[in-house]
Amino acid sequence: MGVFFMENMQDFVITKGVLEEYKGPGGDVTIPEGVTEIGESAFDGCKKLTIHAPAGSAAEQYAKENGIRFEAARKA
Repeated sequence: MGVFFMENMQDFVITKGVLEEYKGPGGDVTIPEGVTEIGESAFDGCKKLTIHAPAGSAAEQYAKENGIRFEAARKA
């Protein structure tokens, strides 16, 4: 388990706790606090994606359901 830092917030489109789109390059992506759901196509086009977020989060569930690598992150 590592400590990961937030990307640029402008890489994320979040509406009422739903991460609708990620506009960054992919790779290691730390999900912002407050995200309670991730849209089905939020990471379309991302290559070699690894999602970092707290264990038990909506991000972990999304990663499992979509075959995306997940690493539990601690708050920095």
